[in-house]
Amino acid sequence: MEHVKNIISRIFATGKKEGSDREPRNGTCGEQARWTLDPTTGELHISGSGRLYDFRGDKKIPWEKHLSIIRKAYIDDGITYIGFQAFAYCTALTEVHLPSSLATIGVQAFAYCKSLSAVRLPEGVGSLGDYAFSHCYGLREAVLPSSLRHIGKGAFCSCQSLQRVSLPDGITEIGSQAFADCKHLSEVELPPRLTRLKSYCFSGCSSLASLNLPPSATHIGDYAFSGCSALTSVSLPEGVADVGVQAFADCRSLRQVAFPASLRRLAPASSPAAVPSAPCGCPSRAAAPRRPFPVSVSSSARRPTARCGRRRKRRTRGRKPATTCRHRSPNCTSWKAAKSSRPAACPTATACASSTCRHRSTSSGIAPLRVAPG
Repeated sequence: MEHVKNIISRIFATGKKEGSDREPRNGTCGEQARWTLDPTTGELHISGSGRLYDFRGDKKIPWEKHLSIIRKAYIDDGITYIGFQAFAYCTALTEVHLPSSLATIGVQAFAYCKSLSAVRLPEGVGSLGDYAFSHCYGLREAVLPSSLRHIGKGAFCSCQSLQRVSLPDGITEIGSQAFADCKHLSEVELPPRLTRLKSYCFSGCSSLASLNLPPSATHIGDYAFSGCSALTSVSLPEGVADVGVQAFADCRSLRQVAFPASLRRLAPASSPAAVPSAPCGCPSRAAAPRRPFPVSVSSSARRPTARCGRRRKRRTRGRKPATTCRHRSPNCTSWKAAKSSRPAACPTATACASSTCRHRSTSSGIAPLRVAPG
């Protein structure tokens, strides 16, 4: 019996070894580009010219079976473009050498390279795709060239070890979530010609203690610096005309904010008290705030309630929707009993035809609109 077990174990061990040997270690990765992998050293070498493929759909990553053993990547001069998810999820990648001919880094090209500690983009790179280096948790240093003109959405999102970043002078706009959730980012040098900071661009940077916006800045997006709990003071330069919704929300250490005379719009907070009124005096329906991210709620909490506190009937096909509640308010006795302890109803609810009225007209058979909590 023992002899049979030994034979079976040898068969399976041999099969496993032969299966790993059958995985390709070289091939094509572009129209004029080839790749070679040395499994003993974990070095991936890419040679040739032109663009690498965008590895999506039917185009699979050729070294996908070796993602966990790639430690170093060498890309020769001549390569101009690194495609979609080319090195994504190379969790053992610690070092990458980029060529001077490189012009564009594609979407999610190095996403989730958790062991990558430093990256130096060569002169000539003009564009960083969306989420190009996102979730590189070990990335501590990122050197950006003066030729860089575009930083995509979430380019360095959740690079939690990144401590300092200096943006080149050619940058005029920072993409949404570009440096969001970089928890150890303590120093940011913004370019002198920067005009727009999009939504969530530095959200969650809890170590960012100072902020120096250039005089060219005109727009600060929604939640741009929300969650920057170490930020103590902000001075907006003359020229800023638009500050988005909750741009400095949850900045717990913030004590002073200086607004310029050029400010034209300061977006309201996401609370019913800050929502403008409709012509009838009710909160405006068009100005009802939206949540920045979807929030999961239970099925019972998802059902809206009427003014009397009772849940309204579900709207079903072929059935007329309830006006306010099961008891057909305003004749609802529960609503009358609670009227003294609740906010007054719309004084013109039965006659108001305004499309912005939160309650809408009860005579039209349309249920009142509830403003989502902030």
